Amino acid sequence: MFREAAVREGEVDLEDYTSAVLGYISKCTEDVTSTRTATEYPNQKPWLNAEVRSLLKARDAAFRSGDRLALRAARRQLTAGVKRAKAAYAQRIQGHFMSNDPRTPGEEPLRVTAAEVRRTLQRINPRKAAGPDNISGRVLKGCAYQLTEVLTDIFNTSLQQAAVPTCLKKTATIIPIPKTTASTSLWHTVDPHQYAYRKNRSTEDAISSVVHTALTHLENKDSYVRLLFVDFTSAFNTIIPQTLVQKLTTLGLSLTLCNWVLDFLTDRPQSVRIHDVSSSSITLSTGSPQGCVLSPLLFTLLTHDCSAIHPSCLIVKFADDTAVVGRIANNDESDYRQEVEQLEGWCRQNNLCINVKKTKEMIVDFRRGRHLPSPLYIGGTAVEVVSSFRYLGVHISDDLTWSKNTSFLSD
Repeated sequence: MFREAAVREGEVDLEDYTSAVLGYISKCTEDVTSTRTATEYPNQKPWLNAEVRSLLKARDAAFRSGDRLALRAARRQLTAGVKRAKAAYAQRIQGHFMSNDPRTPGEEPLRVTAAEVRRTLQRINPRKAAGPDNISGRVLKGCAYQLTEVLTDIFNTSLQQAAVPTCLKKTATIIPIPKTTASTSLWHTVDPHQYAYRKNRSTEDAISSVVHTALTHLENKDSYVRLLFVDFTSAFNTIIPQTLVQKLTTLGLSLTLCNWVLDFLTDRPQSVRIHDVSSSSITLSTGSPQGCVLSPLLFTLLTHDCSAIHPSCLIVKFADDTAVVGRIANNDESDYRQEVEQLEGWCRQNNLCINVKKTKEMIVDFRRGRHLPSPLYIGGTAVEVVSSFRYLGVHISDDLTWSKNTSFLSD
């Protein structure tokens, strides 16, 4: 019924089709349900599952019992359970961009099946807030069988036309928060030193890669290491959709899916709210939506070609957290400095800006006659040298001991 009414000159008008279906669902919901306010707490992580909740209860019970051995065992089990839950969640997200049947332009567009849509609806957390369609998760989950057919048709029409309905492009509301002044598989072609959204990879692997690379090099005579921890200014907000789509095409994604991503990132409404006052909306065609689960993944794919050009250097990435490891021998820093200049040039080409004020450098030098090397400049500004830096949640010190990190955890 809705599809036939939305046909214009032999083609389905996706905007009218989607708006009519969502409007009808909203009306039915308003007619038969009552609403209530639910509070969502910041510790409700997306990867939190039933296993982790059970392990949390077991740990709390062990703590109350006063049995230290039982508490230690419960903590170990909880840590392992959290790792499994995070890995499973990352794998689900990664699965959206995995395909064993890469298509070339002109072939049949990507499609979803009714079974896939039904399973997704049935897995919706009814306690979560409504999405850009303003339809309650409880309604979507409870009416999964009734909604499967029409939603599957909308999704496939969206993929076929490589367009996202405007009503599903959530209006981003920015709330300023003052800060204190203190192919076969897509991932086979991605930089191996990018540790975000990779199977069996985590922040621990990125940290271990940085520390292990430094320690291994320091075993050589007359050597030291310079670690540059790069901070980007509004990394997700500066993505140029056309540049990203060109890279997705290079990585082997189908033309239809690339065009869908391009449409998803362009013509997005956005406004600013301070307390109860909201600004008028403007339309953006740059950046990736804040809070969108795809944003870190799209940024990761954008930076897949940002890698070291010198064998003595290493660039380790976890989404937008980037570290440059410069292995210096015989006081020759030319490769390291060229590597940083190359990174600056790559950022300019990809519309990224390095925040020199927040970018820090740490020098690890165990030689007896060591001296402070010449400062490193980015954009004409000297990078601050620090004795320790919190990288991906772990404090790394210039003596490569864990004393500072242990003290921080025990406080």
